Amino acid sequence: MAFFMPVLLLLIFGYAITLDVNNIKTIAYDADRSSMSRELLAELTSSGYFSIVRTAEDQREIDAWLDSGKARVAVSIPVDFSEMIASGGAAQLQVIVDGSDSNTATIALGYLNGLMDSYGQRLSGGPTTPLIDPRIRVWYNPELKSETSSSPA
Repeated sequence: MAFFMPVLLLLIFGYAITLDVNNIKTIAYDADRSSMSRELLAELTSSGYFSIVRTAEDQREIDAWLDSGKARVAVSIPVDFSEMIASGGAAQLQVIVDGSDSNTATIALGYLNGLMDSYGQRLSGGPTTPLIDPRIRVWYNPELKSETSSSPA
């Protein structure tokens, strides 16, 4: 038993348990419906980190999907997204992350920020002023504290 248990744990932790975060269930609301907004959503999907499970018909649908746990991330693209980028201004979009699992939420935020930066740089032709300004909001756990790190009341 003293030999078997450490070997078993080594195999489980080495091969069976993974901390990779990919295919995060995402709901998208595209009010702009332009080629740029579709390209941004395709960028999210092709990254492998996000999997768009639903394209919402209206903003209220996002709440229901996040509340039910069918999606962990929501991306809402406003009507003037492509116009703002074409004019050279920073286009804002709303990103809502379910913070009930702080580890996944933190990693998803990092992935989103990196993807938005690289997409904006590709549109502008280089590292200049960011073209996309994601307005990020974390639901259920705005401070992204894990259960073990919270202090007793």
